[in-house]
Amino acid sequence: MTRIRVPRRRPDRPMTPRRWAVRIAGSVVALIAVWAVVAALSARSDVNSARDRLLALKSQGGDPAAASLALDRAAADLRSARSTLRQPGPALVARVPVLGRTWTAIRAVDESALDVVLAAREVLAEVRVAPLVGDHRVDVRRITAVAASMRVAATRTEAVPSRLSSLETGWTPPGVTSNVAKARSQLGGVPAGLRRSADLLDALAGVLGARGDRRILVVLENNAELRGAGGLVSVFAEATAHDGAVALGEFRDVVDVAESRGFTRPVPAPADYVARYGRFLANTTLWRNANMSPDIPTSSKVLTELAALSLKRRPDAVITLDVPAIARILGATGPATLPDGRTLTQENAVEELLSKAYAGVPDTRAGQDERRRRLRVSADAVVGRLFSGDAPAVSLGVALGDAAAGRHVAVWSARADEQRAIDAAGASGAVRDDTTDLAMTTIQNFGGGAAEGNKLDFYARVEATVSVRVEKDAAVTTRTFHLLNSAPASGLPRYVAGVESPGEMRSFVGFALPAASTIDEFSRDGLIVEATPEDEGRHRTIDDFAALKPGAETTWTLRYTTPLHGKPYTLRVVPQPLAVNAQLTLDVAPGSNAHFGAVRYEGPFDTERRVEVVPRDGHWWERIGRRIRKFWTEPIRL
Repeated sequence: MTRIRVPRRRPDRPMTPRRWAVRIAGSVVALIAVWAVVAALSARSDVNSARDRLLALKSQGGDPAAASLALDRAAADLRSARSTLRQPGPALVARVPVLGRTWTAIRAVDESALDVVLAAREVLAEVRVAPLVGDHRVDVRRITAVAASMRVAATRTEAVPSRLSSLETGWTPPGVTSNVAKARSQLGGVPAGLRRSADLLDALAGVLGARGDRRILVVLENNAELRGAGGLVSVFAEATAHDGAVALGEFRDVVDVAESRGFTRPVPAPADYVARYGRFLANTTLWRNANMSPDIPTSSKVLTELAALSLKRRPDAVITLDVPAIARILGATGPATLPDGRTLTQENAVEELLSKAYAGVPDTRAGQDERRRRLRVSADAVVGRLFSGDAPAVSLGVALGDAAAGRHVAVWSARADEQRAIDAAGASGAVRDDTTDLAMTTIQNFGGGAAEGNKLDFYARVEATVSVRVEKDAAVTTRTFHLLNSAPASGLPRYVAGVESPGEMRSFVGFALPAASTIDEFSRDGLIVEATPEDEGRHRTIDDFAALKPGAETTWTLRYTTPLHGKPYTLRVVPQPLAVNAQLTLDVAPGSNAHFGAVRYEGPFDTERRVEVVPRDGHWWERIGRRIRKFWTEPIRL
């Protein structure tokens, strides 16, 4: 007989008040946790939506109405996020040590972004009060009013940098950490940027005659024949500014005022400029080499001395622009129809003026005279629009800002206070060497063997790499510079290809580097190049020469070590204004005894890039990991 065991039923434990309290507390905690998580996800979505709207502002084409709508929608998103994060659930969790960092970070990013958006709306409202440009003049009083609104906006956003920098992101989800990093990068510099922009507007108002009449020299550079500051100074115009009304004279070719090599007269120039470029008559009335310094303010000072001697009139300011800048202006003003029926657009201007213009005339001196005439007419048609009111001021400002970021347009003023503001805003084209490390490489066209030289730099294709390994006390920088002559082997006009060695690109290449650095290697295509660095400003420059047949290419490698003495590592990577933008690969990473987030970029080299990192020891587990990697990767030396 089988016995069936019936399990004994444990008697139910009575629900004591304490057990009830524990269950209720647990349920409340779980509810608050779920509430906080849902709120965080919702708020983060709103913040990301607002950030996307702000980043898309640049693509609005400078339309104030579209920008205003985008700002309104971004503000609505951020207010929604703020309301969500102020609910009791997330507000309570934000007070929990460590665990609350996530909600605190999301809220701080939201508040900072909302401050910036509201400040931007105030500035935009001031911009929309009345046109800044119209009736063939710039309203300098409106410019001053906008500058004042920017300073108010800067005050309103004053707390943003400290609020973001004080956030602790350890033990927060990767998405939150990433958003905080983006906010610090995109919003942390807003107050200082607004003040710099306000100072720039005041300085530009001064250049345009708000505080007395000014004489301006406007120079157009030809990127088909490179100089350190950009392209050869090809044509120029004189202008006078009175209370925002700019009277621009006709553009003239420099050959009309330049003196030949045998009859040049020297002009005053900085000592280091004369030491480096004096042998090329760059400080004389030859004109064509006056902008060999990559530091555009230095070249502008030389140009003022040239104008004073050759034109008998000293400019108070110099505006430098090149053909890519012309293209950007056309993007804001619309196409320009020239007297010969040709149409210049943003898309075709570079090729039309730097390539097709040479093939469209007879390959004779008379033909080149006709090409120069057409270039002067093109400059008259396009540059005159800057002051005519034919384009919305915001659209034109965005276009010129983009051009200035790539050093395709620059402004220099003889008045020190104005120049400081222009330089601080990044609109002067200065090679500012106020960082630990400076990476800039320039090409100077050394011609085709005859007095006319060549115009092959339209075909220069450049790829630059800057790779840095930062230790606690030193940084090792490795730079490569790859230059390709993409010109066709035949078919180019003689004026473009050169006479003695048609199609051969002869380039004098300069590599700027920090004065405190020690050069470890300088080579071309793997072969060591013996060269002595020369002083230029507060940095040094090392030079080499290359002659490249059509289709040929060469690569330089420069490696140097820069001491840090326990200070942060800062780097400026500065582009040369080319007809076709270079490509840049940037990689700044910690070495074996330092820790920080690596900085990487790969893409067009169309603007100056600045990197600042603070090398530190890292956490104990990071130090152990580095020691293990060092043990297994370093070779054993007996």
